[in-house]
Amino acid sequence: MVDFVTIHCERSTATSKDLPPELLKLGALLSSLPETSPKPDDEGRRLLAAIEECDGNRSQAARILGISRATLYRRLETLGIS
Repeated sequence: MVDFVTIHCERSTATSKDLPPELLKLGALLSSLPETSPKPDDEGRRLLAAIEECDGNRSQAARILGISRATLYRRLETLGIS
């Protein structure tokens, strides 16, 4: 996934014409996806479900969620889940 992009153009403001085709395709794809940032309640349920599915093994739960173990612990702490 693209974290940031630098665009060089002849005007002071970049437009879609200045973007490479790959980025335009990615933008179209991303705008067609449903909202990706879960609400805190939804995220908490998702994290707890993964932990339960892994019989309490948080390292394994983090792996199936596609995040690091540290990120899992940080999100749990942020959501007030022990």
